[in-house]
Amino acid sequence: MELIKIIGHAGISLVAEAGGNSDNQAVLLLHNHQQTRHEWAALARRLMHTGFYVVSLDLRGHGDSGWNEDYSLSALADDVHAVLQTLPDKPVIIGSGLGGKAALLAAGRENQRSGMDIISAMIMIDVHSRSDIRLDKQTLYRGGRDLKNLIDELSNHIGGASNTSMLHKYLRLRTPGVWHWHSDPGIESTAAVSTWSDIELEQVTATLDIPMLLVQGDERKCWLEQLAKTIPGATLLTQPGTRQWLSTSAELDGFDLAILRFIESRCAPTLPARADTRLLRRTLGAFATGVTVITTTDEHGKPVGLTANSFTSVSLDPPLVLFCIDKRSASLKIFEKSQAFGINVLNADQQDISQRFASRNEDRFADTPWEMWELKVPIIQNTAASFECAKHHVVDAGDHLIFLGRVHHSWLDSQRSPLLYFQGGYHHVQRH
Repeated sequence: MELIKIIGHAGISLVAEAGGNSDNQAVLLLHNHQQTRHEWAALARRLMHTGFYVVSLDLRGHGDSGWNEDYSLSALADDVHAVLQTLPDKPVIIGSGLGGKAALLAAGRENQRSGMDIISAMIMIDVHSRSDIRLDKQTLYRGGRDLKNLIDELSNHIGGASNTSMLHKYLRLRTPGVWHWHSDPGIESTAAVSTWSDIELEQVTATLDIPMLLVQGDERKCWLEQLAKTIPGATLLTQPGTRQWLSTSAELDGFDLAILRFIESRCAPTLPARADTRLLRRTLGAFATGVTVITTTDEHGKPVGLTANSFTSVSLDPPLVLFCIDKRSASLKIFEKSQAFGINVLNADQQDISQRFASRNEDRFADTPWEMWELKVPIIQNTAASFECAKHHVVDAGDHLIFLGRVHHSWLDSQRSPLLYFQGGYHHVQRH
């Protein structure tokens, strides 16, 4: 792997190791508080051998990355977002503790802002035993000139490491000839640490629609259990044992193997040849569209809906329209089974409805006025236009399905301006 530097939030210098074929599926590895990118060394090697492109990051204030006064979860999330912008495609993220929380916040913010998922899957782990953290950080922060003595002291503090040659990676030369603990002492301040749990992760994760695995050890149940209850479709795995806080083993453990099984079951390491996906997404964003909410009902008559801007007219005779759904959408199966759907073109004052139906709110219709017409699908009231359609045909197209509908009934309010979506944000029509 090679060292790379990335500019993070507010210009901070972030250091990462990258390896593998950059044309393949990317995996971003994020460590926990008081760790470094070296925590993932064994897993990173295995992922690269399997064919993935791997980037392992030192969080701000850790390892070789820069120090700063701001160690809030918000700043860490902005750093993760900056790293994601440098990757050629939507990566899989594997995050431990603090790193995982920062990634969740970064992905959730972007989804709430643009309605898009910027990662393809998420694995969060919290499997470290707290009992082996007996580090005399004052001694380690003060440092010393004898590297061997510091390594021996570090080994004793974590119960005797089996591979002490790895421990030098947790020390760094910050002053000439003097070795210090790898992280900024400022991270230990009460003000900084307290902000890491202040953020309500439930709010940001509610908008994510990605495969997610949450892994905890069976000796210490953790916050992931509560998080699993708030994320529909997330898989909670309790794995036997715990992991030392500082990793010194060159071998994969049971937690690594569980992560590998999850990734390999959902992601092919080699991606087909294609245009730069991130550049393509930004380029397609130059085409301004309206914003619609597509609606139908499930087999029990419960209303279902989602926000989409992939809507267009197809034919006047017969009257056909289409929209597209991502194959990963939780609502896909319901739309496949339904024989009718509604297309609701939102007006400029209905941005809140767009955001509501782009989130994972359990009852999106509770605060949305709607009615039913002949085909018994929900039609949102006060829109700029609405179409009631019978399903005509479904076409498989890459990572989406195209639904063609025959318009049964349409309605227009010519006095209402439409809501627009352009370059990742909402806009309004300026009438002249």
